[in-house]
This record gives sequence, structure tokens and C-alpha cells, in this order.
Amino acid sequence: MDISLKDRFIDIISEYTDADDKLVLAVSGGVDSVVLLDLFVAAGYKNLVVAHLDHGLRDSSVSDAEFVEKLASSYGLEFRGTKITVSKEGSVEANARKVRYEFLADVKDEFDAKYIVTAHHKNDQAETIMMNLCRGSFIKGMAGMNVVCERKNVFRPLLSFEKNLLIEYASENGIEFVQDESNFVSDYDRNFVRNDVFPLLEERFSSAQERIADTACLYKELVDYCSEQVDEWITANAISLEWGNKLMKSDFDELANFIKYFVLTKLIGSQFSQADFQEVLKLISESSSGSHRAVDDMYVYVSTDHFLITEFSQEALSGLYFGEQIKNIELGKHRSIRTFKDGDRFDGKKLKEYFMTNNVPWYLRLGVPLAIDEEDNIIEVFD
Repeated sequence: MDISLKDRFIDIISEYTDADDKLVLAVSGGVDSVVLLDLFVAAGYKNLVVAHLDHGLRDSSVSDAEFVEKLASSYGLEFRGTKITVSKEGSVEANARKVRYEFLADVKDEFDAKYIVTAHHKNDQAETIMMNLCRGSFIKGMAGMNVVCERKNVFRPLLSFEKNLLIEYASENGIEFVQDESNFVSDYDRNFVRNDVFPLLEERFSSAQERIADTACLYKELVDYCSEQVDEWITANAISLEWGNKLMKSDFDELANFIKYFVLTKLIGSQFSQADFQEVLKLISESSSGSHRAVDDMYVYVSTDHFLITEFSQEALSGLYFGEQIKNIELGKHRSIRTFKDGDRFDGKKLKEYFMTNNVPWYLRLGVPLAIDEEDNIIEVFD
């Protein structure tokens, strides 16, 4: 079993890394991460940095940090560790995960490493999929974690290994590790799934965790295929502007909802949930013009025949548009330049009517430069 596990591990890491690559290994001191470290060393990797974050959530966390530092020293490896205080507001799990990856990213940048390497394994994958399903994260959530996340430069070489194989490896090779007692407390969502949900499922459905994790591979293929098709559709149909991506409603309406989800996910971001999807889809289909919605750090603005996906608020969008338009204006030629205000008229009609006739989207109108005379009458519109 020992040799087989090592060979499988070497095959995986060889596909993504070379033995001289600088890698940052996230080591908690638990059996998974300690085995991960030993396997890399056994594979001949020496350019490793052992990184450990003490979340300060347990009294024993100080001794865990000391254990990991000594472990790194015993292998002759660089060590980086720090202690932080995790916010108790909202989800402690989510807060801890956020600061952990921020710390790991800082260590990666310090050493200009290729990847942050974590010890997520097959059981973790099954737990993640179950949690994603409960949260309504749709198809991408069913694909679970990728072996490599290029966006965050995270490498998970143990993702195809069951937890019991890692425990056996540690036992057969005399590898010491620490036990996080909080893993057995079901107050946290992941612990609840691990300690309460899966044991119950396994009683009724043998090997449920393994089958759920294996299913992720099929969903991953589906997601990859759909992503390729969506990339082609976006290239052919989305209008790329300096302030965002404009999509015509008529083109978007021709897509199946399944593909619409992938289009919006691609343009809005990976945190786009099924709940967000339903709200944005309703906004696009039911709003004629003048509506918008914030989704994470992005915005969706709906106009009569199209919608815009952008990172800019309306105020920022207006400022950006004004700045772009004013570059083409001979400023010395006009008494003054200003932007829209209530009651404005131009060419014998309300300025709003002019904007509608000339297809100026509502979300850009506050950024349209207007040339005025001494009596504040509009003499030219730069749209």
C-alpha cells in the first residue's frame, strides 16, 4: 500500500510541478497535512516552505504551531507561521478560511512560489459537494474542488486519496501528528457534515462519500465542456466596453437557462450562486429599463434592449464615461461643460427624450457632458 500510494502521488505532482519548484505547503499538524509534507519530501522535493497559521481558536493551538515548526526543521525546510484573531461575527469557518488563504498568499508572494499546496483529500471533496448542494450552488458546486485552482494558485494533490489511506501511511511510516479536538465538535458546518451526516448516510448507502466525490469528476467534465462553449458564445455575442460587458437581451434570451447560468457566472464571478442567478434572471427578463442589482463586487444594469455587467457603481460608471467623452471635446470652444440635471431640455424637448431617441443607456446619462451657454441652456450634447 505504501509504495502504491507514493507512486500515485508522484504521478500526480509530476503532472503539475517539477522537483525544483518552490511550493508553499499549508501544514496544520493534522495527519492529512503531515502526510502531505512527508510525501513531497519522499518524492525528492526540497524547495518547500512549511506555512502554519494559528487561528487562536483553541488553547492547544500554540503547541500545534510549535509542533509544525519543529517538523519543518526536522526536514530542513523553511517555516513561516503567525497567529491571528479570527472574527466571531458571521461564520467563524468562513472568516478563518479567508484569513488563512490571505496568509498563505502572502507567504507564496514572499517566496515567489508556484503554488500554495493544501492537503484536501477525497473525503473533504465529498463534504464540500454536500455543503455546496445544501447551499444551492448549482452545477459548479457539484464539481467540487479542482486539483489545481489557477485563480488562487492552489494545488490539491491528495484530492483522489481517501482519508483512511493517509492514516494508514502515517501509521506504517511512524509519522507523528497532532489532533485538533475541535474537529469532533459539530458546531461548525463541515464538522456537522463529517461527524453527523455522512456516518448516517454510510449506514444506509455504503461508500456514499466515495461515490459523491467520484461523481464530482463527471460534473467537472460537464463544467469544463460548458465553459468552453460559453467562452465561444461570449466572444461572439458580448460587446466588450471599457466599463464592462454589454449583452443584447434578444441574444441572451435564445439560450437555455442552464447556459445562461454559465454566461453570468463567467462574467460576474465564481461566487455567483443559484440564488443570485434566479434574481438576476428575473431582473433581466422582467425589467424594461432603469433597474440594476449588485452581486458581490459586480453590478448588472438593465436597459430596454440590453444589459451591462460591470465592476463600477453608477456613480463611478458616470465618472468614467464623462472622462472618456470629454477627451474628444475642444474645451476652449465652450463657455462651460456640465452634466444632466432635472428639467434639462435640448433641441425643443426634454433631454431625457433626446437620450431615449439616441439610445443613450440610462446608467450612462449622468456622465454625458453637456455644453451650455451663459443662461445655462444646453447647446450641445456629447454622447
